[in-house]
Amino acid sequence: MTRKSDREFFERSCEDLRRYARRWIPESELGDFVQDCMTVLIEKRSQVENERAFLYAVARNKIKQFYEKRARGLKRFFPSFEGFEEMTMESLSTSLSIRVARHNDLEVGMQGLKSRQFAAFQLRYIEGLTEPDAAKVLSISMATLKRDLERARRQLRRALGDADDEQLDSILRNYVRGRG
Repeated sequence: MTRKSDREFFERSCEDLRRYARRWIPESELGDFVQDCMTVLIEKRSQVENERAFLYAVARNKIKQFYEKRARGLKRFFPSFEGFEEMTMESLSTSLSIRVARHNDLEVGMQGLKSRQFAAFQLRYIEGLTEPDAAKVLSISMATLKRDLERARRQLRRALGDADDEQLDSILRNYVRGRG
């Protein structure tokens, strides 16, 4: 990589990581969190094949450590509640793993969409335009837009393991909230 592309990669990664982690890490600690994750990436960069995947694995571990530390602190205030820490860590780890897997499956599914389907889907569900506005932006009829959206949703449901409409909508809400 060139020096310029390195800088662009790190700037983009920092912003993406900040958006990803703000669901779990308080805003006051987000800067340190991102810096810690990026430091690990820089230290291990020569040993890493997929930098983005490695960075998100580091982030998941740091989030887990954050909640483990928080759980230990809470356990001091609730010493009679045995199993608090284990329950918290198990549920957090499972929840994070599921969310990350769904997020990745959704992105893979979106990459497989045809360009017009992707554009229609992006405008309607990610950007939040109404169907008439999305059709105007794309210079297509409402019927064409609806057909493209339905085909896109069908393909994304398949990418998510034959999810139903309700599950797809839930995953999309989480995806959009994470990008916002």
